[in-house]
Amino acid sequence: MRMKFVTFAGAGGEQIIIFPEVINHRAFAVSIEKLSYGTMYPISAGFVEDGVCSGKSLSLGMSSRGPLDTDLVIQLIGGE
Repeated sequence: MRMKFVTFAGAGGEQIIIFPEVINHRAFAVSIEKLSYGTMYPISAGFVEDGVCSGKSLSLGMSSRGPLDTDLVIQLIGGE
């Protein structure tokens, strides 16, 4: 199943968040920025399919960083 993702940067480093494809990238990123009181901001966005990040978000005007974002997915699901 294809999902969307946004990678955020903040004081604690980078954090990838994966969410359903029906949610708009921009709306999701704005919500996270507000919930974090502006301490997290988006640095990349795109799609995740079979654990691999690719593509881009038109609403955010950001692309996937490919292997960098994919590595964050691997860490998120408990891989190496």
